Amino acid sequence: TFKQDKVSYFETSTDGYSLLSAGLGATFNWKEAKFGVSLTGTNLLDKTYISHLSRLKPDGIYNIGRNFSIGVNVQI
Repeated sequence: TFKQDKVSYFETSTDGYSLLSAGLGATFNWKEAKFGVSLTGTNLLDKTYISHLSRLKPDGIYNIGRNFSIGVNVQI
């Protein structure tokens, strides 16, 4: 995200930032069901940042740090 410095009267400027995210997934069949599994990671470099339009920005509360999630999907 680029630096936000062209702001309206009640806004404050925000520094730019870059985030690294990655994910992978696979599907397979077992018996009569189709399975999907996935692993995703967001903000892998654990960057401290505040989104320009965040309602928590005035309180100095940062967005979420490094985060991982595992997903399983079963179609029967």
